[in-house]
Amino acid sequence: MDIVGVDELAVECSKIVLRVPGEAPERTLQRLAPLLAPCVATTSGAPFVEVMAPGVTKASALARLCELLDVPCERVWAFGDAPNDVEMLRWAGRAFAVANAAPAVLAEADDLVGSNEDDGVAVLLQSALPQVTVQ
Repeated sequence: MDIVGVDELAVECSKIVLRVPGEAPERTLQRLAPLLAPCVATTSGAPFVEVMAPGVTKASALARLCELLDVPCERVWAFGDAPNDVEMLRWAGRAFAVANAAPAVLAEADDLVGSNEDDGVAVLLQSALPQVTVQ
């Protein structure tokens, strides 16, 4: 079996998912982060660590989409609840966290909306954009 370095593997894969049975993903990330560099590693509230190629984040994807649509970041609203949203919230013109978001997300948010269970994002969008029907 050939041993492949993380940087080489990241070129071939869009995402690698790591799970250590019986261990919290945050602990797995803390232990493995030094071995995963230069890749981007994060958690999303799911029971695993997500590893992407260097520079690949929700922020980079959203920035690319906005570039294609000619939308400046100042006009972008982003909503987040988990650590994998932090870079996107930093990039967006206006950052919202849901009430039940992870502490790192709450720290990056400009504003707070209701929790996921209370449909916080939908409630804000319906009040801010009354012509939009959120289902």
